[in-house]
Amino acid sequence: MQFICEDKFKDTIYGDKEKISQVLKNFLSNSFKFTENGSVKLKIEENTKGDNSIVFSVIDTGIGISKEHLDTIFDEFHQADGSISRKYGGTGLGLSISTKLCDLMKGKINVISEVDMGSTFSLHLPIIVQEHSISSLEEVAATSTIMNNEVQHIINVQENEIKKEKNKQLLIIEDDKTLIDSIKAISEGIGFQTVTSNNGNEGFKLLKENDVDGIVLDLGLPDVGGIELLKKINLELKQRKLSIPVVIYTGMQINKEQEKEIKLYADSIIIKTTNSFERLLDELTLILHKFNGEKEYKNIITSKINKDRALNLENKKILIVDDDSRNIFVLAAALEEYGAEIIEAENGKIALDELQNETCDLILMDIMMPVMNGYDTIKAIRNNDSMKDIPIIATTAKSLKGDREKCMEAGANDYISKPIDYDVLITLVKAWINKA
Repeated sequence: MQFICEDKFKDTIYGDKEKISQVLKNFLSNSFKFTENGSVKLKIEENTKGDNSIVFSVIDTGIGISKEHLDTIFDEFHQADGSISRKYGGTGLGLSISTKLCDLMKGKINVISEVDMGSTFSLHLPIIVQEHSISSLEEVAATSTIMNNEVQHIINVQENEIKKEKNKQLLIIEDDKTLIDSIKAISEGIGFQTVTSNNGNEGFKLLKENDVDGIVLDLGLPDVGGIELLKKINLELKQRKLSIPVVIYTGMQINKEQEKEIKLYADSIIIKTTNSFERLLDELTLILHKFNGEKEYKNIITSKINKDRALNLENKKILIVDDDSRNIFVLAAALEEYGAEIIEAENGKIALDELQNETCDLILMDIMMPVMNGYDTIKAIRNNDSMKDIPIIATTAKSLKGDREKCMEAGANDYISKPIDYDVLITLVKAWINKA
């Protein structure tokens, strides 16, 4: 699968970069997810047919959307159908969020799609100010230039909605110029500034000269061995007492011994395949999340070599206990992607009945439920000899002080608050199933 950027707009647009980036990220994420062959294209151009607007289009050759589903795909928790969600994963929230962000920016979203032919999602935004020349596609792919004082008047954004921090900086070391452009485009599109190099020695020099917050490193470089450079980078970071995520993104074949060595110095390994761009996008998003003060954790999605071993949940039964069917649906979609068999229960009483007839490897337990709440259900499970050792991860929309302690006192093994970060969820599920 090929990623293409096409720039036909050469002026600066003033707007809310964070919102535009998020909408485009959602469009791109869906396109990468549903396009196994062909291409995904990001196209930027001015609409010359009537309204004075700039159009960001994401065009793919993926599975497409049927006409009867086009009117509903922007609803919360909605995808084209359940089987698609179960196969490809995801919650169906991205397009709903995109619509809300678009409304805030006084824009509109259009979609054209045909089953088995692909889709085009377009974001139309009014051109408020055009001036100066943008010299590179990547600047446009990063979506816009923020001018905070003017944005408040132009699109009526509240002051506390506008992030004023300096963008995090990503160092990309990759010898393929086309691939550098693609990685640079998606990185800047989600909020990074980037510095790039097409060889190892120059890349290391850039690391020493710049305050970078993350590194994407190819191992197949022309001038220096990738693992050798990785060790050199690690030593430099240690000497500067820096903790910077390093993502290996490479087409080099890696055996198990090499993988074990690489993992000593890198946070994750992604092998370049036709569908690896989506995983790279996820990794870069996680780096941003880390620096935005959210939970720090390592993504257990590592390489093509150990993906099955790291994420395989086949022959594992997971009981999801939640009174909201939408929550069950999205949790099931995330876990079934890795092969898990899902058992559902809408309250604690039904869960206990299910456990009399089913042997489960792990339980995801909502806390606030009618009939029988999560605390009482966990206690009942722990007091039953036949099921007392099943790992239980508590899930709750409440994140008040003391929640975690209450869950642990009741007998839960771990705790995750809603809205659930699904990478964290998978990490916890795998960790506790392995310990069981």
